[in-house]
Amino acid sequence: FAAVTWVDEQVGRVLARLGRSAELKARTLVVVHSDHGYHLGELGLFEKYTLYELATRVPLLMRAPWKRASIGQRTGLLVELIDLFPTVASLAGAPPPHDPTGGLAPIGGMSVESIFDDPSRRVLKGKGAAFSQFCRCGTRKVDGTSAYLCRQRVDGSIDDRTQVDSDEQRHRGPQAVMGYSIRTDEYRYIAWMPWRNGSASWGSQPVAVELYAHASYSTWSDGDSDAAAKHRKGSPCHVDYSRCDDHNLLAAGRGGQLNIKIAKRMHAELAARFSTWPSIRQATRKGPSSLVGARTAAHL
Repeated sequence: FAAVTWVDEQVGRVLARLGRSAELKARTLVVVHSDHGYHLGELGLFEKYTLYELATRVPLLMRAPWKRASIGQRTGLLVELIDLFPTVASLAGAPPPHDPTGGLAPIGGMSVESIFDDPSRRVLKGKGAAFSQFCRCGTRKVDGTSAYLCRQRVDGSIDDRTQVDSDEQRHRGPQAVMGYSIRTDEYRYIAWMPWRNGSASWGSQPVAVELYAHASYSTWSDGDSDAAAKHRKGSPCHVDYSRCDDHNLLAAGRGGQLNIKIAKRMHAELAARFSTWPSIRQATRKGPSSLVGARTAAHL
């Protein structure tokens, strides 16, 4: 909480300095965002190391004074951090960004400038979901520092003979598990996939799956009933963050046919999205620019 207060004050100082020049203020685009969220005890968790709402959702404030319809407005539409680059370029009148190195993947994200013209819009064409990715390898203290254990077996046990402490090695673990999340207006689906030789084994069975309801309703429903059609009185997640992602609709006894159908559809979307990205091994040969977007996707 002290960190938030301190950052808020620093943002205020920057804006106050900008405000000394009416001309400069009128033609300056301001963006305030975070790279990740943070758990403060919700779901019994702390810090950022999850694929849940509180870790993947970040604050995002943008001010473009020449977009008068957007001043003082807010939107509930889904966007991602990878949308910032093309959006800033678009608002600044620059051409769409591209990968100048000819990397394996194009620059990710899309411009969401249209929201500034109509903040009340309910649909953003081309942006039906937000995606996130995070590994689950386990850690332990080695010589006073945290070491990642990336030989996590599918059954959840850890082969601690392999101890690595670099980010690149962590993602190369031959038996690591990679988590992938897709968040729509109504649901968050998470698939934990076997990670082999720098890429996910999308042809294999997931190690675990999770499905959480996020639609605008006040109670969840198990079984085959359509929870998203019930009690549209405001999402409890938006009222109390401790209720985000705490009711897995695919847990034992809750895997009704509708939930399973939704999970299969969202799993297919995850596979289509992430199986097209280059593997860590391929991308590191080309340089970090070829991973732009793949490693920074986050729900806002």
